[in-house]
Amino acid sequence: MGFRDLVIFNQAMLARQGWRILTDPNSLCSRVLKGRYFLDSDFWSAPKPRSASFTWRSILFGRELLKKGVRWAVGDGSTIKITKDKWIPGVQAGMVNTRFPIPDDVTVDWLMNPERNAWDEEIVKAVFNDDIAREVLQVPISRHGGEDFVSWPHDKRGLFTVRSAYNLVRSNLFVVAQSSNGRGQHSGANVDSQFWKALWTINAPGKMLIHLWRSV
Repeated sequence: MGFRDLVIFNQAMLARQGWRILTDPNSLCSRVLKGRYFLDSDFWSAPKPRSASFTWRSILFGRELLKKGVRWAVGDGSTIKITKDKWIPGVQAGMVNTRFPIPDDVTVDWLMNPERNAWDEEIVKAVFNDDIAREVLQVPISRHGGEDFVSWPHDKRGLFTVRSAYNLVRSNLFVVAQSSNGRGQHSGANVDSQFWKALWTINAPGKMLIHLWRSV
């Protein structure tokens, strides 16, 4: 089949099991795993307890590949992490730069209006630079609301395949090797991190936090 790196191939095979859990949650396997490992959460945040079986540990290894490859489509925005998930076209997961620090657990619905049927343009433009803000404002929001959902943009049909997952990892490793001298960037704003940690503890609407940021 042309697969040369067995470690990557193994991870792609395990990612396929994770994809099945995501896309067929009513299957017997999915229900058994959910009942044991993530009864009160979702697959993405499911933990790896010390008592986890070899099977579950293996699936979590495949989940790391899924996190890098899936693209989120916006429903109610309550599942997608702004800075950690891939949901903006052309921006890789974990590479979303913002004008000021945003906690990892802040979700996309923070960028939406109260009805969650449109983007709050003021907040979006305050959070992102102009280029990214334009991309975000063009991201469609489901008319019917509902949960956010994932697709696999590395296949024409939007469905997961082992070959496309394998090629994705190989391509990413090549890019990393070619840019080994590069440095990851943090937020574009030069602010005190302790201030932002305190700011995010305030239970206030998004626009109020933006106005506080602008007043600094």
